[in-house]
Amino acid sequence: MNNSDCPAMPFTQKPEYQHQEAGLTKREYFAGLAMQGILANDNVADGEGNLKASEVAKFTLLLADALLKELGK
Repeated sequence: MNNSDCPAMPFTQKPEYQHQEAGLTKREYFAGLAMQGILANDNVADGEGNLKASEVAKFTLLLADALLKELGK
């Protein structure tokens, strides 16, 4: 399993929880944090339809991947 697929907040699963998912991956978590910061900027989220969600999503994944690459060095 590569670093980006590892859980962001791992925990030891007890037998009764073995069928539950472990939660967000590091990549998903980092992308979510980046998206939160980007959307907090009033110049980006202006409420007038100028924000392209797919572009923001792609950019946050690029940021998450770059962070994971640096952390892997």
